[in-house]
Amino acid sequence: MPPYYSVAFQYEPAAVRPDFLRDLYSLMLRGEFTYGGVLAWGCRGDLTLDQVIQWNQERLDKDFELGFTEHVSNNYRQVILRHPQYSQCRVIVQHGSRLIDVIVPEDDIFKIGGPFPTKLCPEALAWHTRPEQLEPLKRLALAVWQSGLIVAVQTYGELGAETAYATLKEGKPPSMRPFAIVEKGWVGRAELAARGIRVSPVGETGILLEPLGYIAESGDAAAGEG
Repeated sequence: MPPYYSVAFQYEPAAVRPDFLRDLYSLMLRGEFTYGGVLAWGCRGDLTLDQVIQWNQERLDKDFELGFTEHVSNNYRQVILRHPQYSQCRVIVQHGSRLIDVIVPEDDIFKIGGPFPTKLCPEALAWHTRPEQLEPLKRLALAVWQSGLIVAVQTYGELGAETAYATLKEGKPPSMRPFAIVEKGWVGRAELAARGIRVSPVGETGILLEPLGYIAESGDAAAGEG
């Protein structure tokens, strides 16, 4: 199994209503991504999207988390998204972490040599990405944010992890490899701006955070403005 790159959509329990996943999957499939079935891991691979939504939403409503000794067939179904630029793309419900995780192989995102060394600053880390490969995922993140269903978007490689929402609210930086979206009034905004992180509005409720190195290479400095 290859190492994966993640675009993690964080949500709060209060956002989980009967149509939460239906609305979320619909947003992800409204643009350039299409439905490719489910990962056949403990289930059939030919399930319809409605079947997947019903199964996953029932578990979400019950606050379900798979136990260590429980069979994988009881778990949330992993939706496959098709996109011509990615060899794989899956959507995983990680309810214990309050995440909806969109993953693609690291090789689809990073240049030769893998992701960024963690000892480097964010500005240097950004240069290890392939901007043309990152843009569809960034557009997906911007579209989903506008729904109001999520409270943060964070990005990281196989060895990375999201910042917990509780500490994010206190001002700890999100993981941005190489972008993140947080709420407009986030308390850490000024500190990151002083470090050279570009801060752009996302609609009326959010801000897009990007290291300047990524912006310079991608030529997409205004992508988050709206």
